[in-house]
Amino acid sequence: MNSDTKTGPHGADALQKLTELVWRAELLVDVEERVEQVICRGEELPYDGPSEQVTDWRRQVCRLLALVEQPPASAEMGEAIATASRLVQLLERHGQGVGGADTAAPPTSP
Repeated sequence: MNSDTKTGPHGADALQKLTELVWRAELLVDVEERVEQVICRGEELPYDGPSEQVTDWRRQVCRLLALVEQPPASAEMGEAIATASRLVQLLERHGQGVGGADTAAPPTSP
């Protein structure tokens, strides 16, 4: 119906996939922020809010949440899903590195 006109014939499936990825990314960002809080508490340091990295991830999640609320056309839906998927993969890899040194920052392209 209305969502199909915005997202193409497979709009409901694509929107569901995007929604699931965005929710997962949001949860992973929440976990990362909580980890920062716990680390500060463990080191008896004041928690001054989320790091720049967590803040950036939160911004990305907010942009993706906006796409869930107002789905893009089918041409952009694939790109939105790919972006959400990359963010989830980045957050999952970062989460696996917790407990060691700050290994999280992805390499920047030249």
